[in-house]
Amino acid sequence: MPGSKSSKGRLPRVRWTAALAVLPLLAAACGGGTGGQSGDGRSVKLAYASPLPKGGLNYGFDWWADEVEKRTDGQVTFERHYAGSMFGVQETFAALGDGRVDVGWLGSAFFPAELPLFSIAGVPFQTDHPLGQAGAFYELWKSNEAFQSEWEEHGVRPIIFQPWSGGVMGTKKPMDSIDKLKGLRLRTVGFVAPAMSELGVETVAIPTEELYEAIQRGVVDGYAPFSFDRSIVDAGVTDVAPYTLDLRIGHYAQAPIAMSQQTWSKLPEDVQKVLTEVAEEFMFEQALDLYTQQQTETCDHILQNGGTVTRFSDAQRDELEKRVKNVSLETWLGNTKKQGVDQQVVEEFREQFLAEHDRIASEVDYEPGAEACASRKQ
Repeated sequence: MPGSKSSKGRLPRVRWTAALAVLPLLAAACGGGTGGQSGDGRSVKLAYASPLPKGGLNYGFDWWADEVEKRTDGQVTFERHYAGSMFGVQETFAALGDGRVDVGWLGSAFFPAELPLFSIAGVPFQTDHPLGQAGAFYELWKSNEAFQSEWEEHGVRPIIFQPWSGGVMGTKKPMDSIDKLKGLRLRTVGFVAPAMSELGVETVAIPTEELYEAIQRGVVDGYAPFSFDRSIVDAGVTDVAPYTLDLRIGHYAQAPIAMSQQTWSKLPEDVQKVLTEVAEEFMFEQALDLYTQQQTETCDHILQNGGTVTRFSDAQRDELEKRVKNVSLETWLGNTKKQGVDQQVVEEFREQFLAEHDRIASEVDYEPGAEACASRKQ
């Protein structure tokens, strides 16, 4: 890839020229979920499960699925199940593995035992560039045997690593300093939880689909973290926790779109090729612009509805990193050891991941949506 930054905010890549129009879909049926080969013997329907409302962090799937349907002239279609109507956030991984669903949205924070290397996505202060993080995972999935193996072991195949933002906090009352976090009861996920505990936060594990009600009923005072995009608007959490604070901790998770390996292995090679090529086009040509638009819409919604978006100062961010970075990193390293991953493999994976993230980040301009929003008149 070129070393200069792209003025359009995405990695310059050669556009796909393969014929993606009508395909001879004649081979086998699809996975064991609701997806499968249609009665005409030429079309394939794939079932998708997401715990989130339509939109938001389904944006990678939605763009990919729409494009696949269009470019195959409707020979590949998707049956779409949003808002946990098919499987919840903690159920989808197993459902993909045993073929009960064909395609699913996954949150890395929920599977540290199954995907210990991948769960580095949840360690604060490691990465902060959406395309850098997503692209690094994709490149390592193609080249790192240990990373490939932890997916293959569970019968799950990542198709898209979705670019998304670093973590923000949302609360019922304004927060403007680290010290004010002490005593709060917050919904927290993954390896951010030990960091929040170190700051005196009472951490609570709540599934994504239950967060709105938990805040509304006072079960928690808010959340820390969540991504700054349409997902917090579509889930309604900005209405019950209108004060958004950019903690500046970087990424706290990843949300790939994955397929059941059972489904994938039964698809004709030409269909696999289309699914892969459209996924790569999304990640490296479309995603960052689409995501930036989402962040602008999120900012508009929060400000227009009486909320605020602020950021920790440089001094507060540095103090936060000093106090909690090692806590989360050591927790992740301890988990990889607990899961039996060779520690040399772990360290080499982390080094490769961070190097790839930094390389991509250096090539692509990106202004965090929360930073842009905080600078607007409120």
